[in-house]
Amino acid sequence: MKALFSALRGLAITLAAFMVVFIPVWFASAALLTKGDFIDWQLGLLVLTQTFGPYILWAGLIVGVFSLIMIVAQRIVFRHPQTGWAIGVTAVVMALGGLGYGHWQGQALAAQPRLSDVTTDMVDPPYFTPSLVQRRGPEALPLTYEGKLDPVWQRPMAELQAQYYPDLGPLYVAADPRETFRAALWVARDLGWAVPSASETAMMFEATDESLWFGFEDDIVVRVTAHEGGSRVDARSVSRYLETDQGANVHRIERFFVALRANLSAEDAIATPAR
Repeated sequence: MKALFSALRGLAITLAAFMVVFIPVWFASAALLTKGDFIDWQLGLLVLTQTFGPYILWAGLIVGVFSLIMIVAQRIVFRHPQTGWAIGVTAVVMALGGLGYGHWQGQALAAQPRLSDVTTDMVDPPYFTPSLVQRRGPEALPLTYEGKLDPVWQRPMAELQAQYYPDLGPLYVAADPRETFRAALWVARDLGWAVPSASETAMMFEATDESLWFGFEDDIVVRVTAHEGGSRVDARSVSRYLETDQGANVHRIERFFVALRANLSAEDAIATPAR
């Protein structure tokens, strides 16, 4: 009896130890192989992460709980200390953390849309040049803004943005347009954006930002215009492939405006007027 318990406990702990290693390797491999273009994003995100990922996490949770049950059972039955607690607890915590994160993401998406196309000017949004449209490729999401529907909420993106992100609007500054444009371009590069095209004559530039984990690329266009002796800065951020972006586009523009305000002198930067 004791030998059977010991064998089962050993097997459970071995499986739990395997899952402690396998779970992070699985998810990291899916992300990094996608980022390195070894596999396409549909396989890395949709299949390996979102389809098989939950099953792997549930397996880790079951194995971790089973290992802890076996440790406790052998301790009660044979009344001597047992090892393997740390491995079992780690497997359970790791699996619960992953499952909890996935549930939280689902709840967050249900509560507030994560728009794939946001702009500070919903009436006359900045448009991308044909060269950037070509770089996005044929599989990228469309760039036409007017009438674009959010695939999850099935409502116009402009309507959803106005409702859920009412504070996202143009940045007005006292600096002249040329100074503002140069500052905006410097800030974009300082944030790590790749800037393939910029025109001081047109007072606009395009940029691409890559996510740290999967390497997803989002495209940005920034436009500077004269406004009441100062400047108005508009920005638009669009996902290339993901129809829901976990709020990255909104946060990107907000972070850009904060950095631009900081770059410009304190006396030049003024608050964005209420919309």
